[in-house]
Amino acid sequence: MAASPVLRHVTSLGLHNNGVGDAGARALAASSLLQHVSFLDLALNAIGDAGAQALAASPLLTHLTILDIHDNQLTDIGVRALAASAHLANLEHLDICDQTGQMSEVAQRAVVTSPHLRRLASLCLEGEELDQQDIEGLRRRFAPE
Repeated sequence: MAASPVLRHVTSLGLHNNGVGDAGARALAASSLLQHVSFLDLALNAIGDAGAQALAASPLLTHLTILDIHDNQLTDIGVRALAASAHLANLEHLDICDQTGQMSEVAQRAVVTSPHLRRLASLCLEGEELDQQDIEGLRRRFAPE
C-alpha cells in the first residue's frame, strides 16, 4: 500500500486497527507518496519502538499536523524518538495514550519539553501519572498568552 500511486495526493490517511505493525510503519515512513499527508491515524496497530523511530526519522512526514498513535506498544524509546524529531515540528495534535509498553514520566517529560513540538495544541499522555514538574511544563506549554 505504501507504494500505491493512489496515495500521491492523499492528505489524510486513517489506518486505525489495520495491523500495520513496525514493518508497516517503516514502509509508510519511507514512502514518498505520503509526503503531503497532514493527518495520520495509526492507532491500534501493534506499532512498537522500531516503528515509532522510523516515523520520527522520516523527512517525508514534515507536513504532519495530526498524529494519532494511541493504543500501540510504544515504550520510552519510541516516545522519546517522536519527541526528539525535528521532522515532526508541524504537529498540532499528538495522541500517544494507552500504550501497552511502559511509558515513564521521562518519556512524558521529553514530549512536554521538546523544542520540536512547540506547535502542539492538543496532547494525550494518558497512562502514567504526571509529577509536579510535568504539570508545570504543561501549564507553561498550553497556558494562554
